[in-house]
Amino acid sequence: MALRYRKYLLLLSVFLVVAVVTGQNPDLAYFTQPVYVAEDPTVLTKLAKLTCTTYSSTVQSARVKNMNPLGPFSVQENPTGEFWVVYDATQNLNYGTNNFYDLTIDCTDSNNKQSNSVSLFVYVTPNTPPTITDYPTKKVTLTAKSFDYTTDTVYTVTATDTEKDTLTYSLLSQQPSTGLFSINITDDNDNTCVFDKSILYQQVDQSKALGLLDSFTVTDSDLTSPNKDAKVEIVSFSPADSSSYITVSGAGELYYIGTIPSSKSGSSFTAVVRCKDGGSPSRSALATVVVSYNYITTTTTTTTTTTTPTTTTTAKPEKSIWEYDWFIAVFSIFIILLAALVIAGIAYLIYKCCCQPKVEYTPRGKVSPDFGEKRPSRRGYYDEDDDGFMRSARSEYNSGRTWQSIQAISPRQIPALEYR
Repeated sequence: MALRYRKYLLLLSVFLVVAVVTGQNPDLAYFTQPVYVAEDPTVLTKLAKLTCTTYSSTVQSARVKNMNPLGPFSVQENPTGEFWVVYDATQNLNYGTNNFYDLTIDCTDSNNKQSNSVSLFVYVTPNTPPTITDYPTKKVTLTAKSFDYTTDTVYTVTATDTEKDTLTYSLLSQQPSTGLFSINITDDNDNTCVFDKSILYQQVDQSKALGLLDSFTVTDSDLTSPNKDAKVEIVSFSPADSSSYITVSGAGELYYIGTIPSSKSGSSFTAVVRCKDGGSPSRSALATVVVSYNYITTTTTTTTTTTTPTTTTTAKPEKSIWEYDWFIAVFSIFIILLAALVIAGIAYLIYKCCCQPKVEYTPRGKVSPDFGEKRPSRRGYYDEDDDGFMRSARSEYNSGRTWQSIQAISPRQIPALEYR
């Protein structure tokens, strides 16, 4: 019976222990010393590591619960699961403005139970200037290798920084009278002279006069003498007698100096030339000159030509109708007749409109007293003596006709006449 009670008591003790452990909050260890940070740290600079102990779960999060004054600090978890107080660069630190921060920090476990709060004191230290360890104490005279190179090193400065910040170097003064360095710059002969073309070619014949044929242009990128002063010199001739006909001056000019005989027609004369600057050591480059000679001959050829008569039948082109004389004559007559007809028509119209006499009729009851004595003219009806009596114009008419005969000739032509 006593054994049975002991078993129950043991189970009850275990249950109580588990209940106590499960209900216990996490424990955040206190910081034993303050933290010092320079006033220009890099982002996420680690200041202090948190130690948060949990009893039935894991640490879920940690935070800066309070900060006095408000500063650029927070708690960040790194990839290994550690929690650190870091500088998060939300604002700049300034030793002259705020050089002390009081941070209140706590943590939370996975059961959402919060730990006790602890304080962390952060002191801001002023940024100390770097120190040049090998700065000369008196003026040093140096010689630069060349101002053509931007990487010429004339002196190396070594400096250290307490905060291990990234250092930037600059030259504050370039006045020889006030600085600690006196630098003599010398031009390094680091550029080679260059020909504007690698081959200079010319062709001549027997009509070509002696004198200048062509020239090279030689340049050197060095800035000072004698490094930039390049001259041209002859290295070799091919064939050897080429020197009798061509030469190249120190300025790169090609001259034709000797008349080439006609026996050398089709030959080429070559010279290898070199440009060389005045630096030490000097630099040089090569080029080639080629002169080709051709003798031009004039040939007179007599040619006998035998002509064989050849009968060729050529079809005559068809004539235009205007090329026939008979057509031109007929067309001319037609034009003359047409012109005459036009003139006659115009004359008739002028006569009808302007020259025909006005015809008047004698009123009824009016009789010419001397009708039988007047003879009409050969044209139309007219009133010869203005007596109002119209007479017939016929060439056969005579004065012996009577009124009745006249009336019988054309009663329609004299409709208004009446004899009383």
